[in-house]
Amino acid sequence: MSVSIKQGGTVIPKPEEMVELNYKASTCGCSHLIDSLKEREVFDGACQTRAIKGGREMVKVEKVAKF
Repeated sequence: MSVSIKQGGTVIPKPEEMVELNYKASTCGCSHLIDSLKEREVFDGACQTRAIKGGREMVKVEKVAKF
């Protein structure tokens, strides 16, 4: 668990604690782009933006739950 600088630590979490969460966020955020590159669906910039925002929201929720 990270501690703020005022309390003598940093706010940066340990990388090994964040690996799985970052992988999930990356997969969620890039899923539409990957599918369009594999020609499973047509690329849509708005849909890609929603996928990225969804990945970021998922990370925020899971960080709060984990820490």
